[in-house]
Amino acid sequence: MTKLFLVVGGSGFVGQALVMSLLNEGHEVAATYHTNPPNASVLKNSKLSQATWISCDVRNPDGRRNLREYLKNLQRPLDGVAVTVGKTSETIKKNNSDRLNFYRSFEGTEDETAAWMDEAFNVHGKGTYLTIKETIPLLQKAANPNIVITGSLIGHKAVNTPVAYAATKACTRGLVEALSKDLGEFNIKVNSVDPGMLEQGASSLISDQLKREYLKHCSLRRLGKAEEVANVMTYFLDENTYVTGQSILLDGAL
Repeated sequence: MTKLFLVVGGSGFVGQALVMSLLNEGHEVAATYHTNPPNASVLKNSKLSQATWISCDVRNPDGRRNLREYLKNLQRPLDGVAVTVGKTSETIKKNNSDRLNFYRSFEGTEDETAAWMDEAFNVHGKGTYLTIKETIPLLQKAANPNIVITGSLIGHKAVNTPVAYAATKACTRGLVEALSKDLGEFNIKVNSVDPGMLEQGASSLISDQLKREYLKHCSLRRLGKAEEVANVMTYFLDENTYVTGQSILLDGAL
């Protein structure tokens, strides 16, 4: 049976892999993009062109207008929603050197730190929650609705990372647990899939030294692949019937 899934942040590294995975399963997919629109040449030569692409900025109501219109005009249930939005801290971009501690909590002015924290929370916290909230009426109509959020290893373990990013990724776990309780009566399952360091995406901005340190402690001795994250997310979106309120860690046993 063909289902309909929404991937918020579908043009990102993990997002594109997830869109492809769902399309390969024969499902219909709507996907959003913001700062990273799908490249025309990529769409021309890729199965990604089969998805419905929607411009969306989760951080504010105006930015979610196009998504809201799409949902308003939808004439069928929404079987699942994945949120894979991300915001890479400017401190990673600025300080991507060979030193291990590329960011320290005491660096930056008060205004800079407040801006970093606000931006991270607007994407990973408030923006994620408000976007999910807009989809709930359509999820309630589905036979087996699921919500899956991309979290992070950082929400589970202390590693070198910008404080604002770590705090808001830890917030994802609380969001998942609270939503699972709130939406359980509607049979809506809510989980997160939390990868460690991946081959590309935001991980490509991490220094080589930090990657070497990571691999020393990773049991599988390699970085994760976007397809591996997407496969787990696809299961939770498409097949999961009972697991809810959980944060599934994919870090190769760090």
